[in-house]
Amino acid sequence: MNRNIKRLSMVAVLSCSLFGSVLPLMAKAESPITVSEKPETKTLLITAKSYLKGSLVPYDKAIPNTGSIDFHYNGESNGFVDGDVGYLVFTLPKEFQQIAHHSGFKSAISGHFTGPHLLGSSTHQYTSSDFDVYSDRIIFKNPNTFFVGHGKYEADITINYGKLLKKYPEIKIAPNFDGYEFNTGLYFDSAPWDVIKEPIVGDFTATSVLEGPAVIE
Repeated sequence: MNRNIKRLSMVAVLSCSLFGSVLPLMAKAESPITVSEKPETKTLLITAKSYLKGSLVPYDKAIPNTGSIDFHYNGESNGFVDGDVGYLVFTLPKEFQQIAHHSGFKSAISGHFTGPHLLGSSTHQYTSSDFDVYSDRIIFKNPNTFFVGHGKYEADITINYGKLLKKYPEIKIAPNFDGYEFNTGLYFDSAPWDVIKEPIVGDFTATSVLEGPAVIE
């Protein structure tokens, strides 16, 4: 609540220049400001919300093509984004951290991202160079997005961990009777001068708890 109040007070100052220059907010320079030839991104997000839905198919070595997780992420925001790069971060539950350590885990991940663009929206198919895998998270780098007013984001991610378990049965995924909790967040690579780097009201984070065993013994 305190964070939102603080941000709302800041947007009152920014509202007069929502679609203009932010230079009045900066200290007055004694010498002329040199404008870089490289365009800078500009982002101001007033409100944001997101959802995450997931489904789990347990791995059963007796049944082919089992052991997968599918996610659908949906985010919306009001404000404007001018050419910013977004990062979609999936935080993995501790039960999946052993398999995430494996060098072959990256090859089990696929998906695509759809975001606002100059001509409406565009869809980008993720390749292995678009994301990095760590023991506790997966970070997807999205293409540049653009919108003024209202923007929508969607991502579909699949993790076919079963094919890795079939090849390396020594990898273990412990059960969690409370469900496996996956968290997501969408973050923008805002320009250095952006006063507000996060949505003023709401955020792009979401959680999905997947029930059932990941592995059927």
